[in-house]
Amino acid sequence: MEGRSHGSMRRTGRAARRVRGFTLLELLAVLAIIGILAAVLIPNLIGLRKRPHDLEALQCGKAVVTAQITYESDHQGVAADRLNQLNTPDVNGACWKVQVVGVNELAAQEVEGTNTLSSSGEADGMYAFKVWSLEGTGMFVYDRWTGRRFVRVE
Repeated sequence: MEGRSHGSMRRTGRAARRVRGFTLLELLAVLAIIGILAAVLIPNLIGLRKRPHDLEALQCGKAVVTAQITYESDHQGVAADRLNQLNTPDVNGACWKVQVVGVNELAAQEVEGTNTLSSSGEADGMYAFKVWSLEGTGMFVYDRWTGRRFVRVE
């Protein structure tokens, strides 16, 4: 009897040492799932990292609109046609990393702005501009002629 129990211990010991691993097919399935998740999530994460730069551009645009109100009241209703005419702490603080061009100027997301505004030059308070960040995802238009208020343009 003693021999039998010793022999059965050996078999159990060997069986306990044997660990069944994952098959190649199971590993490939897991890698495929991870790859699909990465393909879906990475572009979204990049977009999330650029969103604060778009908000900077919008804050600059809102500072320009606010400064234009003051400028127009000081200049008989004529809107400024250059950003440096709106020399306020809000505009200077919000627009130092943001690009601004007149609405009729051709501009691309990757190009620096000219810091100009499209203005009628008359006492009608009409002006328009595009604003964007070089590190953001979009360009926004503010246009008093058409009523567009910070509409994203592609």
